[in-house]
Amino acid sequence: MIDGLFVSVPKTVARNLMWGAFWGICGGVVYSAYAVVLLILRGPAAFEANDTSFPAVLGAYLGGGGAAGLLLGLLRPLTRSWLGSAILGALCAVPVFSAGRIALSGFSNWTGDDWRGIALLAGTLGPFAGLVFRYHARRLDREDGIGSNGAR
Repeated sequence: MIDGLFVSVPKTVARNLMWGAFWGICGGVVYSAYAVVLLILRGPAAFEANDTSFPAVLGAYLGGGGAAGLLLGLLRPLTRSWLGSAILGALCAVPVFSAGRIALSGFSNWTGDDWRGIALLAGTLGPFAGLVFRYHARRLDREDGIGSNGAR
């Protein structure tokens, strides 16, 4: 157990959250680096052409990645199966695509089309990310001496 100011958290939960946050932030940083390169090569016009700004895109990449990472860490036990990993990937893609929508159109005026688009993108692209999560989660489990059924 890790005792904090208000709660005690099992070490596995804390480790899972740190693992998920790491991967979420890594994704956000990689995409942010791409945005920086785009800004250097094409200037702010590249973002303005899509009715957004460089700071909004950075916020979307880092915020969406961070939120997805926390969700990934909380639900890491789903990575024990291929199906669970695919479902987790789709779930983690929702905050990523939602952040992208916020970067493009702000927080207001969400329509059914926005939600359908996010669901479509998350459902089609997210499972592929989930399979990558499975690989990295299994590697961490092997380091910790945890079997595929979650037992030590």
